[in-house]
Order: sequence, then structure tokens, then C-alpha cells
Amino acid sequence: MRIATWNLERPDPADTVRNQARLEKIREIDADLWILTETHEVIDLSGTHHGASTTPSHRKPRPGEACAAIWGRWPISQHIPTSDPSEAVCVVIAHPEGPLIVYGSIIAYANYKGPDGDSPMWEEHYRFIGWHGSDWKRLRTEFPGHLLITGGDYNQNRDGARWYGTTKGRELLSAVLLEADLRCVTEEDFVKSGKLQKRHTVDHLCMDEALATKVIEVNAWEGQTPNGMRLSDHSGIFVNLVGIGGPSRRV
Repeated sequence: MRIATWNLERPDPADTVRNQARLEKIREIDADLWILTETHEVIDLSGTHHGASTTPSHRKPRPGEACAAIWGRWPISQHIPTSDPSEAVCVVIAHPEGPLIVYGSIIAYANYKGPDGDSPMWEEHYRFIGWHGSDWKRLRTEFPGHLLITGGDYNQNRDGARWYGTTKGRELLSAVLLEADLRCVTEEDFVKSGKLQKRHTVDHLCMDEALATKVIEVNAWEGQTPNGMRLSDHSGIFVNLVGIGGPSRRV
């Protein structure tokens, strides 16, 4: 099974050339499960996947926009409420080997001022981490037999490089992941390993240890086409797992 996440930098529905290129890249990556952030209804995977998205957000107010969307090859059997449905979406996917809970979201960026417009730098980032952790722990209590996958734009690199984020933010996220029995599987320095040119990823995928031990490949792609067309200010990342359903993958 392949799981991928990508922030699409708020697609403009009128920019058909760029949106077609985004869709072509998504088809090329060919993930069984997608968590897309800063996306739009024009990025429609319904021909091959079942989808769910966040409710309209004051932060992404254009018609058709969504902070996060989940697309999976298997049917969605249940929609689960989140602490902020405009920022996070959560579903149960009816995977043939057992139900998967998938949680897709954005954790606020450094300069988000909050709903009142007066939050100091990074304060909303820390607050979002708190309610994410509460959601994840609640899911563990309500669905103790389900596997859990979370992902999206977490607005902090976790690869050891000085790039984007704070020590406090990384420690807070590490703590809530630990409390929810989740492991972040995208902490590789993709720049150092040569998989990305210069942008350290702030987008992440996290999952149960039972799934994390099945990861055989973690990879990334640039946010532009080979001829230089910008598709996003974010790179995308995917992981391949063995021993759980989905098309077989070659390392």
C-alpha cells in the first residue's frame, strides 16, 4: 500500500494548465491513500478514490477550497467529528484487512494570528498541536481495535535541520504522538539524502507501530515539474508498506 500527502498551495480553479499538471503528478505517484492539504474540489480523484474533506474555513475562504481532503481506494464507512472540522477531517476506511482510521489536517503556521487576530507568533501552532493530540487520544478510546494513520501539513520539519519550526513545537508534537501511540515515519532529511533539492519537508505521515514496521520505502518529490512549472510551494512525500492490502510496490 502506498500512502502520500501533499500541500497543493490553494489551487486556482481557473488555472487549468497547472491543475492538470497537479493531477498528472498525483496519477504518477499512484497512491492508494492520499491526504491532500490546501486543496480544492477541482482536484477530483473520484474516478479511482473515495473522498472526504474539511468544511469551509475562514482561512481558506474561496468557494470549493478545503484545508484537507482524504482520498482512498476503499469505501468510507464512517465520518468522525474532529475538534475543528474546518482544519481536520477524519474517516474510517473500510479496508479489506480491517478498518483504518485516517485523519488529515493542517497544524497552523508560525504567523497565523488565530480567530481573533491577536495571537503571538507560533501560539496557534502550539494550540493546534494540543487539540490534535486530544483528537488522537479520543480516537484510541473510541476505536481501540482500529489502526490509525494521520498526516498533512504540520508546519515543522522534524529531520534535525534548522528549517521551519521551534524546539517547543517539535517537542509538543513528539509528546502527543507518543501519547497516541503514533510514530512519524517522515523524519528523514530528504535534502541530505538527495531526494529533494533544498526544501526540508514540513508535511508528515504518522501511524501505528504495527503499520510503521511495514514501511519499506519513504520518498519525496519536488513541488514543480521538470520544466520548472510551479505546482506547489511544498514538496510531496509518500511511504510504501508491505503486508497490507493495495497494489504491490517495488522498492
